[in-house]
Amino acid sequence: MDERPSTRLQDVPHLLRDRLDALPDRWAAWREAFREDPALLFRTPAFRILLWIVGGLILLFAAQALIRGLTPPGAQGAGERATPWAVLYVACSDPACLHATSTRQARDFKAWPLTCEQCGKRTVYRAAQCATCARWFAVGPGEAAVCPHCARTAPAAKAPEPPKPQRRSDDAEDPWGP
Repeated sequence: MDERPSTRLQDVPHLLRDRLDALPDRWAAWREAFREDPALLFRTPAFRILLWIVGGLILLFAAQALIRGLTPPGAQGAGERATPWAVLYVACSDPACLHATSTRQARDFKAWPLTCEQCGKRTVYRAAQCATCARWFAVGPGEAAVCPHCARTAPAAKAPEPPKPQRRSDDAEDPWGP
């Protein structure tokens, strides 16, 4: 007769019970064989499967690190949403105050001017940073971006000198000239 294990579904619990009964003897035999030949561990299918899994994970993490390295910083992902507010640098345009600070406003905010925290007047506009002194100053609508801090310390502009009378050119005598 045929000694192959049965493939019928009703025989599976019996086969499983027989294998579980033989498990302690098989485990003891495997441990004894491992003591005699430690390289046996590397020849087992379980070790090979584990090695492939670990190798696959290492490749996966390396690919992920490579992709992160090639992605430009600051790229907004599809799952990230923009915040509904923005941090703005603002400054008071009152010459006696000139207080500068930052504020958090809605992105669609248009109710300028704001009230100054220091002097209490409604003279606060968006701020720009001076390239000379690095201080923040208010730039109101229609105003030039001139730093009031630098304007205070700048020497007063001299009155323009009257123009000197122009001397007549010698070229006027030449017939070929203009």
